[in-house]
Amino acid sequence: MLKSIVASAPGSLMLFGEHSVLRGRESLVAAVEPRITVKLTPVKEKTITVQSSLGTATTPIHSVSLGENLRFVEKALSLFQRRFSTGAHILIESKINPSVGLGSSAAVTVATLACLLRWLDLSEHPFTLLKKAIQVIKSVQGCGSGADAAASILGGVVQYGINPLSAIFLRENLPLTLVYSGKKTPTPEVIAYVKSLERSFPRVFESIFDSMEQVTLQASSAICRGNWKRLGKLMDIHNGLQQALLVGTEELSSIFWDLKRSKSIYGAKISGSGLGDSMIGLGTLKPEDPCFRKQIPICVAREGVLIDEG
Repeated sequence: MLKSIVASAPGSLMLFGEHSVLRGRESLVAAVEPRITVKLTPVKEKTITVQSSLGTATTPIHSVSLGENLRFVEKALSLFQRRFSTGAHILIESKINPSVGLGSSAAVTVATLACLLRWLDLSEHPFTLLKKAIQVIKSVQGCGSGADAAASILGGVVQYGINPLSAIFLRENLPLTLVYSGKKTPTPEVIAYVKSLERSFPRVFESIFDSMEQVTLQASSAICRGNWKRLGKLMDIHNGLQQALLVGTEELSSIFWDLKRSKSIYGAKISGSGLGDSMIGLGTLKPEDPCFRKQIPICVAREGVLIDEG
């Protein structure tokens, strides 16, 4: 019997292309530390026990049911339940603040799937893992591009698209600052809200999404060249396009202008679906800057999912 399998996956942060990526446009996403770690230990019993800070649940191997709090893990397990001949104990440890987000659902999905693929001796190719992760995320949320999962798998800064499915590693580092607005509207709710507006103003929103992609592609080039001044301007422009989608808030706008007042920040924009969530800045804050004490420590994760046996 295999010894324990341990997989860890970093969180993620959308850089460019929120909402437009769901319409087939290109996006940019970064893998960020901290990580979520999943440890799978095979057992002789015909049950699977999952233990995490969100709760503990035990389920039969061929009829997986773990409850609402563990729904991403439940769906990942259910993809393979016909292949299970014995059970397992799964321990999940997260250093990601769940209230902030940072792609924690995608990270736990990727880490869980990585353990399962290794345990069942199935293909661990990044594209295979990505497709499985997208299947899980869409099954649970009803929507989702998979950009966050791509970042958790590959690490660094990734250019991502869904039509056709592609994920390209661009760079292993980027100076980012993150400030949380204090609240977060669930992503599926924001996506539904934007879609309702899009139905009322289809041509207007189509042009916004086209503009987002143009900004994203130019940002990809700036990232590869390390041109932070140009990238910062593109972030400011993209933030304006997100405001045009009506997903901004007073809190986010206040953080944006606080970041812009810093001489060490090149640009800033909403990160995530909007109507709350976070604002990211390109650069590093100094102690005298308005948002210095409010920032959430992050750094770009140079490596994506990591798997180990032992």
